[in-house]
Amino acid sequence: MWYYNKPGFLRGSRISPYQKTDPEHPPDLQVWRRVYQVIRAADRVSRPLRLAALTAAHDAQHSPERGDPSIPHEASRPNGAYRGPKGNAVSLSIGRITPYQKTDPIPAPGGSDEYVWNQIYAPLDPFYVESHYSQLDDAGRRFQWDNLTGPGGAAKGNAYYEVLGVKGYWRYSKDRMERLIAEGRVAIPPKGKKPRYKRYLDESKGVALQSVWDDLPPVNSQARESLGYPTQKPLALLERIIAVSSNANDIVLDAFCGCGTALVAAQKLKRQWIGIDISPTACRVMAKRLRKDTGLQEDEDLWKIGRGFVVRDLPWSEEKLREIPPFEFENWAVIAIGGIPNKAKVGDMGIDGRIFPVSAIPAPRGGMVREVGEFDFMGEWYPIQVKQKDKAGRPDIDSFEAVMMREDRKKGFFVAFDYSSDAEREIDGFFRRSGKVIIPFTVKEILEDRLAHKLA
Repeated sequence: MWYYNKPGFLRGSRISPYQKTDPEHPPDLQVWRRVYQVIRAADRVSRPLRLAALTAAHDAQHSPERGDPSIPHEASRPNGAYRGPKGNAVSLSIGRITPYQKTDPIPAPGGSDEYVWNQIYAPLDPFYVESHYSQLDDAGRRFQWDNLTGPGGAAKGNAYYEVLGVKGYWRYSKDRMERLIAEGRVAIPPKGKKPRYKRYLDESKGVALQSVWDDLPPVNSQARESLGYPTQKPLALLERIIAVSSNANDIVLDAFCGCGTALVAAQKLKRQWIGIDISPTACRVMAKRLRKDTGLQEDEDLWKIGRGFVVRDLPWSEEKLREIPPFEFENWAVIAIGGIPNKAKVGDMGIDGRIFPVSAIPAPRGGMVREVGEFDFMGEWYPIQVKQKDKAGRPDIDSFEAVMMREDRKKGFFVAFDYSSDAEREIDGFFRRSGKVIIPFTVKEILEDRLAHKLA
């Protein structure tokens, strides 16, 4: 659950009991007590009944006599969470109560009053649409009959006149009311006695999102977008944050961009962007993701005309690669030759990564792709072993041969800065004895992008 602090409303993540997430509109204490009692009583019944209980309590609170009738009824109904007694989170959109639900605050500090805030709307709840937009006009458009009376009467400046034979205080001027009648938007319902306004479903913006967002599931191992990063955020979350707080062509900066979710979101929303990360592996992962998810090419000339991107200041030299941590070097080498690094760096059984031919990747099941784990695929895959040493020797090759025999792999990949003559002879001898192929890469070949002739 994500808790968004708008500029001007910066505060802690704790929401007081009985307080609506929007601090400007606290709900009635007695109404919330009743909501809590009704939900507890309906805890073991069906979702529609729980939702009906919540709807009834909400309607009691936001009836035209108590609320602002000039606001569409669905706009005043939250599609988010409330805090009820004892800090319990109550979600009107899904009809459940979650004890002590934690929130993840997302501050949005503003240096002045001139900040960007684009209101975002969520779709109306299907149960609400079914129950409230129950009327159909001659063209088949769904609508509901809405209240036209002016709240507060003359004291609030509402005009008094006659509409379709009914006198009263109305929320619209007489001229506007006559135009609405001429357009067929105001009429007396078949079973009604007062004029009412036809509010069409296809004209509704939806429900204005409030401070708590409970409609975005986190990225787990079963998510299609999962890249194995423990702190990876959903793409939809970053798209929402960027859409709310910036406009097209604004610049988005992510100084800890990890796997590049914010950059992908910014690109899809037509923002300019800058990503920074200390990890060379992360930079290569995000470059690969940008190419795959947005179609951008990593090209200096295309970047200059706004149609590509560049990755700068990575350790492109052998000297710099010798200095980075061993596990970071392993990740860099595996990703550079198109493999998937192992998550476990200790006890990896001699396998630092795997390359899966396209034919070996499992088809999606139910729209989801399984996360690549240590032994998820027992079909066709090729092991990768990496050594951050000047020259890999025969003992290193012997060890990798044992891995290939144990796993019964017909091909394997080895990465090092260079190889001794004994290692090169053993690679050749291993093929002659077993028919299994070890393809040795040097760091220089990777840096100079001379891989195709060995992968062919």
